[in-house]
Amino acid sequence: MDAFPDRKYKGVIAEISPEANRQKATVQVKVQIQNPDEFLRPEMNATVQFLAGEDKGASRKQVGAFVPTAGLRDKDGAKFVLIAFNGKALRRGVHVLSQRSGGYLVDGLVGGENVITAAPAGLQDGQKIRIKGQS
Repeated sequence: MDAFPDRKYKGVIAEISPEANRQKATVQVKVQIQNPDEFLRPEMNATVQFLAGEDKGASRKQVGAFVPTAGLRDKDGAKFVLIAFNGKALRRGVHVLSQRSGGYLVDGLVGGENVITAAPAGLQDGQKIRIKGQS
């Protein structure tokens, strides 16, 4: 902790923000202290060293993006989605991590993309589209 530079704490990464601050070139990372004591207070600043390969005992949360069942497509065993971007349908390959109620948790999307769920079966990558209700 910056306030107590002589004290050392061990911790594990608890959360990594999915968005970076471009102006500061930073990403918010939350670390869970494994050996807290009475010196620690909420919102204290700290200098942290990250060590590779030290997460053997850490619990892993599955991360990914949720895709509704109607949005996931399959061609010759390859899973993909079509997203709406700048008036076009763009194909994005995804890997299904797990099935969820009403859809799938997939890897290959950032989150926040507009996945096309109601489209003609013949819709192709790069094809121009128009979204109902938008001019």
